[in-house]
Amino acid sequence: MSVTETASAAPSGRGAVTNALWLLAAEVIGKVANFVLVVVIARGLGATQYGYYNFALSFIPLFLIFANWGMDSALVREIARDRSRTSELLASAFALLGAIGGIGVGLSLGFAAFFVHEPRFYLAIGIIAVALFVDEQAALLADVFKAFEQMQFQAYVVLANRVLSMVLSLLAVTFHKSLVLVAVAYLSGSVLALVLSRVILARRFPPVSLRDVRAQTVRELMRRGVPLAVGGFLNMAVYRLDAVMLQGIRGPVEVATYGVAYRFFETFLFFSWTIGTVVLPRLSRLRSDGERRRTFEVTVGAVVAFYLPLVVIAAFSAEFLVDKIFSSQYHEAARAVPPLVAASALYGVAHVSRMGLIAVGRRARVPIAAAVVLALNAAMNAIVIPRYGFVGAAWTTFATEVVEAMLLLALFISLSWVPRLARAAAVPAVAAVAVTALLIAFGLDGGEALVVTLVVYPVFLVVASGSIARSQVRLLVSIVRNRKVAVEAATVDAP
Repeated sequence: MSVTETASAAPSGRGAVTNALWLLAAEVIGKVANFVLVVVIARGLGATQYGYYNFALSFIPLFLIFANWGMDSALVREIARDRSRTSELLASAFALLGAIGGIGVGLSLGFAAFFVHEPRFYLAIGIIAVALFVDEQAALLADVFKAFEQMQFQAYVVLANRVLSMVLSLLAVTFHKSLVLVAVAYLSGSVLALVLSRVILARRFPPVSLRDVRAQTVRELMRRGVPLAVGGFLNMAVYRLDAVMLQGIRGPVEVATYGVAYRFFETFLFFSWTIGTVVLPRLSRLRSDGERRRTFEVTVGAVVAFYLPLVVIAAFSAEFLVDKIFSSQYHEAARAVPPLVAASALYGVAHVSRMGLIAVGRRARVPIAAAVVLALNAAMNAIVIPRYGFVGAAWTTFATEVVEAMLLLALFISLSWVPRLARAAAVPAVAAVAVTALLIAFGLDGGEALVVTLVVYPVFLVVASGSIARSQVRLLVSIVRNRKVAVEAATVDAP
């Protein structure tokens, strides 16, 4: 496909499905690679070094989130609306990212000195900080791929980054159990992602010059990004504050144990991010409230359907999974897995609601919810971490997600059009309850419960879909194919 064809092609229904599948495949493979990497580090480097690794990935983003300044969503939205501004918007965003990002890296390393006192661990954290900053630059270029709905290119970049980082880290852990070398491997993958993104942008998209910086556009991005930057920081703090507080109160070993459990939360968030990436530009283009409402309803239903079987598996197989994957030295982490996995389902609902608010121009509501949630999270962690450690942090994350999902949904529903979510959520809920009853009836847990859930849940889901929400299933198919559905078809099963 030529540059012109890429720029002008309007995504068809089949193209929309292809884009989503490309991005989903990349995220799945990338998450698997990252999960394998974490397992290797946790088992090979031991709890102390893995604790510092987990601390770095929690602490540094608290400062780098301002570097992005909420530009991801803004760029996707603005470029999707006016592709002729691609070069101007991207160049201005890069200038803003470079200025704020440099300050963020410096501040993060300055404050990290209060938590990390051993030179070799501090050096590793410094390298990871640079790698995360490079990731932010690559992500900015990937926003163009998202806006043009050419997500296969983002898939290439994600795969290259994750695979290279994993392979080099495996070598580092195998031949020299050093966190510093693992950090260098992480940086290598990030640099590759940035270079590859720039090459793809130059060859497959309209001409982009980083010299096309416009002061007015920079000011526009700063103004538009204020609520998203503040909301992004507050939201990031919710998911990073617990590990930072654990480091300061309990030390790196407790952070490592919590990090093992947290992987079962963070690893599966790719589905929420993928759905959000696909839905944001589409909701931004839609003008009909009815189309927006139906798209939102089906998206939430898909998110709930994906996460509920994971919640069942966590409840019955947490100890089995932790011991088999991370070894028995992290056995205690299994106590934190069920609440964290349950939190991932609620996070999915919250994230879709957040993307919906941004898409319809209500981004100022995002930091309101984030501020409330962060205040609750910080207060609860301050109470429970000194007494209950990582288990208290896990339950705090769950409680936080309950509040965040309810709050963002309430803000979204307060719009003039009200999505009807009960029917979409009822289908996966019925299937999950049926699987849970089956496991209890036959006394299954561990590996048996894992296999039975993965096999039986899809069957129950299909049965429940056919009997409860046939119209919602048809609507989901029509949305991903980019076809309009008559109002009568959407309301056949309406109460």
